[in-house]
Amino acid sequence: MEIPEGFVPYEASNFAVHYGPVYFPSDENDPTLGLRALPDHANTMEGVHGGVILALCDTALGRLVRKVIPANAVAVTVDLHASFLLGARIGQWIEVHPSIDRVGRSMAFANGLVTADGTVIARVSASFFVHHRPNSKTEERV
Repeated sequence: MEIPEGFVPYEASNFAVHYGPVYFPSDENDPTLGLRALPDHANTMEGVHGGVILALCDTALGRLVRKVIPANAVAVTVDLHASFLLGARIGQWIEVHPSIDRVGRSMAFANGLVTADGTVIARVSASFFVHHRPNSKTEERV
């Protein structure tokens, strides 16, 4: 199954291997992530399992949040909400188009639209805890 032109493999984490392969645009400024729905992504109704779509959403929104927080910080998903408007079918190209709502010192908020072959199938939103790693031993707190 073909991957759209301009998308390249994305190695997000060890977990992404289980729901991917995942792709991102070669344009570093485009936060979109995508995948081609494969037979391994099927639920019992032979559509794309919602868990696959949610995993892709978590990865896409988290990736964008990591781009806008300080380099010494990490973002951890606190919650992820989705409203599915339509299902996706095996063979379709699924994309998540994330955007940032707000970034504070300890929390970040993002949302996104999920499309299957260009049709919106879900809306998602997520909250992330932003943990600032100490820069030196003197800043560490117990």
